[in-house]
Amino acid sequence: MWTIKDTSKMKGRIPWNKGIPMSEEAKEKARARLKGIPTGRKGKHFTKEWIENLRISHLGHRNSKESIEKQILQITGPLHWNWKGGITPINKKIRNSLEYKLWRESVFKRDNYTCVWCGKKSSIGIKCFLHADHIKPFCDFPALRFAIDNGRTLCLDCHKTTNTYKGRSNVKNKNYGN
Repeated sequence: MWTIKDTSKMKGRIPWNKGIPMSEEAKEKARARLKGIPTGRKGKHFTKEWIENLRISHLGHRNSKESIEKQILQITGPLHWNWKGGITPINKKIRNSLEYKLWRESVFKRDNYTCVWCGKKSSIGIKCFLHADHIKPFCDFPALRFAIDNGRTLCLDCHKTTNTYKGRSNVKNKNYGN
């Protein structure tokens, strides 16, 4: 008995529903059946009156700049169905800010988009995920969060070996080195 995975026994076989010739009589019956079935709007055109009525009915539904702003205000903040009291962590707000993105870009440019420990760099055929790492931890040294001197470019493998990867160490004033 052959299984579905064993395709060697299926080679050259024609599936039961393929290649069965259809008689001329069957073809005629199929054509006759299809002639009576409408095919949607094929060949029908909208009248000018109908188009004008449609345009007038949609005039009230157009969103002006003011109405869009009003709608946004109605569904943001405490009025949104999923509002949980403004609990977005400060950490997340900072890491999604423009200032943080500019800091990361500056660190990458300074280090020429190359891991400072192992020298890996993305190129054709080689994929290297780079991280902008804080030498002194983000959470322990808020004054140094956006200091370019406190950043370094590391590949993912090197970043995982650091003492501070994913918040491993949250001890303040620890001697953090390169």
